[in-house]
Amino acid sequence: MNIYDIAMMPLEAWVLKKMRSAIMPYAYGDVLEAGIGTGVNLRYYDTAKIRSLTGLDRQSSPELERRAGKNFTFYQGNVEKMPFAEGQFDTVVVTLLFCTANIEKSMGEIQRVLKPGGLFIFIEHVRPTGARVGKFFDFANRAWTRIADGCNLNRRTDEILRESSFSDLTIMESGVFRYGTAKKP
Repeated sequence: MNIYDIAMMPLEAWVLKKMRSAIMPYAYGDVLEAGIGTGVNLRYYDTAKIRSLTGLDRQSSPELERRAGKNFTFYQGNVEKMPFAEGQFDTVVVTLLFCTANIEKSMGEIQRVLKPGGLFIFIEHVRPTGARVGKFFDFANRAWTRIADGCNLNRRTDEILRESSFSDLTIMESGVFRYGTAKKP
């Protein structure tokens, strides 16, 4: 287990496990997980619904290779410029990725590689809505981005999703986390 997985253990146990259990089983067909990391989502997929699984990340990890199994293909790359054909995937999954990526470029690429009617599944953390807590996150973000490999604590990803061209958008909340699904029109 790597340092990231160890650091995330409390959040996984208390919050993220519920979110992953709630939405990952919706993935179907040819699935792309962008920012697959160490593969923590893999155990939550309903493998009976998945024809193929493709993972994309800046680098591979021993944990991912161990967890991946059959019908899995890994590509090293960036969600902002993916090496896939237009309309290649039935489902695209992104979890805890938009805090480090250019959201607009990434969303454009996700829409490009999704088939019409394709499903987008996401889990992200966002800037808290409370005035004091939000300002604290803004202040803390300056140091946090240096400590946590470019992770931004104060992104308003949920607002950007609401303004996107995705349809059937469902966003659920749990503290500073937002998770849900949307479809490409």
